[in-house]
Amino acid sequence: MSSTPATLTLAARITQQSAPDLVAALKAHQNTPLTVDASAVKHIGAPGFEALLAAARSWQAAAVSFAITAPSSAFIEGLGHIGLTAEEFGISEG
Repeated sequence: MSSTPATLTLAARITQQSAPDLVAALKAHQNTPLTVDASAVKHIGAPGFEALLAAARSWQAAAVSFAITAPSSAFIEGLGHIGLTAEEFGISEG
């Protein structure tokens, strides 16, 4: 098994309708180190954040590496709109 994390690049728009696709993509990498590239995100709704937060917690519980990298400004702004923080996702701003 490779110790290099797989990379999942988020879509530009993650809505209630597309969130199940994100969940499926995350499940495809379950129990393996994963880096989620959030640089292309222009819009992400609560269902997308819910999927990512559940994944982050699941990977953490399994002691498997999970990181969200290069969050776009829209991603960070979206977190604030729903009352979450970058720290809850292990993202260090700045």
